[in-house]
Parts: sequence; C-alpha cells; structure tokens
Amino acid sequence: MSNEKATLATGDESGVKESDAPIIRYVHMLISEAVKRRASDIHLEPLEKRFRIRYRIDGVLLEVENPPKRLQPPIISRLKLMANVSLAEKRVPQDGRIQAKVGPKEIDLRVSVLPTVYGRAS
Repeated sequence: MSNEKATLATGDESGVKESDAPIIRYVHMLISEAVKRRASDIHLEPLEKRFRIRYRIDGVLLEVENPPKRLQPPIISRLKLMANVSLAEKRVPQDGRIQAKVGPKEIDLRVSVLPTVYGRAS
C-alpha cells in the first residue's frame, strides 16, 4: 500500500462550524481507513459504557480503537447529515446513501441508522 493519505470529499461543506472540524475529520478518517483496509462494512455500535466501532473485513468483524462515548452523538449526527437522513428522527430506522471520493476512488456507501437502547446505531 502507498503511504499517501486518502482524502474524502463528500460535496458541499458549507454551513459547517469550525468547532465541528474534529468530528468531520474523525468521520472522514473512519471512512478512509475502511477503504484502505478493504472493509465491506463499518459498524458503529452504541453500548452502555462505550461506543464500539468495527470493520467487516473478509467476513470478519474487527474492532478498531473506539472513540470516547461522549463523541457518539456528534459522530452519528455527522453520518446522518452526510447520508441526508433526518437528524431529528430518533425512534424509527432510516436508510440513506453517502457518495464520496476517497483519494482517486468514487465510493457509494449505504447507511442504515437503527434506534437502540443506548442511542442510534449506524
């Protein structure tokens, strides 16, 4: 693999506050890393005391370093915003798509958001 960093472009970033930048960078890194590892899925799972993130690679779910639990709401909100699904809706499942460019690759991501006991899962 090359050492060149993958950048993620998802279209219009207008209206994004400067304070949102770390969350945006984190979500972009999460997607870029999944592409780099050739993952077919990214599972974001709200648990009682932590926010677990796993990549599905060759049919196996591999856990990656988990962000702090306090970052769960802004990460999920960022993904919902990118997938063009309702940020206000928290009680029903939602499906959306993210079209992005990671380095030279155009990717199309299917996003499913499910309500859970400990927050929304994506």
